[in-house]
Amino acid sequence: MKKTVVLVGLLCSWLIAASPMMAAAALPFSDGFEAYVPGSPPPLPWFGLAGGPSTVTTAEYHSGTKSIYVTGGPYASQSAVVNLGTNYPSSIQYRAWIKINSSGSGALVGFHNQIENMAPSFNAVQFSSNDGKVYFVTTDVNVKLLDSFSYGVWHDVRVTINFATLIANVYIDGVRVGTNLPASPKNAVYEQSGTTYNFTLRKIGIIHMAGNPVYMDDFSVWATN
Repeated sequence: MKKTVVLVGLLCSWLIAASPMMAAAALPFSDGFEAYVPGSPPPLPWFGLAGGPSTVTTAEYHSGTKSIYVTGGPYASQSAVVNLGTNYPSSIQYRAWIKINSSGSGALVGFHNQIENMAPSFNAVQFSSNDGKVYFVTTDVNVKLLDSFSYGVWHDVRVTINFATLIANVYIDGVRVGTNLPASPKNAVYEQSGTTYNFTLRKIGIIHMAGNPVYMDDFSVWATN
């Protein structure tokens, strides 16, 4: 199975044990990070996987005066995710504004899961630090969406997912760049080193890939008809 993954350092056993028990974020969910203290991680319902949490900042922002950033990849990738639980609707959309300031830097926005020292991503938009392209990370392959993206500007990322039909559509800066893409099911499967892992997609947000910090603002998730 071809899947983009990032390393998230040594396992934090307390974090991995705690995250599935965290209360599910109610939909619709949205956050512009304005209520949080700069220099600190955003509080619950946000949390990080084993590579560590994100940081609130006033250095960059799409709206208001604050955003968050993740860094540390590829060996200790920071992240910011919320738990949607297991009973969220079968048709959802998520949206985020993402800013990457330099080549060789990247991140993934979408669903992520902790597996040993890896954090594979599902139904996620990848701004690749490897080749400067944009991909949709789906069940078995990475589908190329764009050959390039601009650095130093905010990008509007929106993804619609229908878990009943396993179809996704991706919009970047208001333009549909991916139509009827194959989506990973809620009950996902991941193979690593000969071991098969089964789990429910529930942690959604951003994870750092490599390079300099990547910023996220105005994140939202909501149910659709």
